[in-house]
Amino acid sequence: STRPVEGVDYPSNNMLAVKGKTIQLGKPLDFPSYGWDNEYGERTVSVPDFMASEHMVTNGEFWQFVADGGYRKKEFWCDDGWVWRKHRNIKWPFFWTPVGPQGSHEYGLRTIFQEIPMRWDWPVDVTYYESKAFCRWKTAKEGSPTSNPFRVLTEAEHQIIRHRDHNLDAARSSVSADKVMVTSGADFPLGETGANLNMAYSSHNPVDFFPPSHTGHRDTVGNAWEWTEDHFNPLKNFEVHHVYDDFSTPCFD
Repeated sequence: STRPVEGVDYPSNNMLAVKGKTIQLGKPLDFPSYGWDNEYGERTVSVPDFMASEHMVTNGEFWQFVADGGYRKKEFWCDDGWVWRKHRNIKWPFFWTPVGPQGSHEYGLRTIFQEIPMRWDWPVDVTYYESKAFCRWKTAKEGSPTSNPFRVLTEAEHQIIRHRDHNLDAARSSVSADKVMVTSGADFPLGETGANLNMAYSSHNPVDFFPPSHTGHRDTVGNAWEWTEDHFNPLKNFEVHHVYDDFSTPCFD
């Protein structure tokens, strides 16, 4: 379908309540897996109760924003985002390709090697600016289920919705809980905590394909990179790595 229908071409994305808790971010220096310098150190974050969508925003869900003129309406964009949108003359996500008459909002999808019919139930690939604009549009269009507007998750919130058998706390207790340490790409999709990671599929997958985590959220690891609402800055005890001293520090907020 070139005009996606919720519940047919892509699943409804329900907001789920999550109980807050205190989260410890950062890897210990002696953790045996590979990591960039900005991953090491420590930070304690007290996270209040919050709500998070069941799964990532799909191409189908984001199409509603595009078809409603979201890229033309300045009120949905932050100042820097609007400057970026105008400079790039962006009218839809970068990996979408128009396949119908101008203004019809019919799109295909550009993958690594070819253009394919749109997969409406795959997660949408967009920039941070586009993510924020979508959240503002959704708040204006539907209203938020809380007193706060829709927004992107924080890193600490994201850690809470990850499956408790494989999150940071579990990995600190047992290295084998970090599935990357013990699982091949071919085996990553298997089991109750399967995920599209380590080149398991070399593409996205439908957002409702894998079982949810203990909080009811899906794809809490894998399938696509996700933006967070945090500023990028050093954790306590951060140290610049001598091999790539220009990797993290020039980007700190």
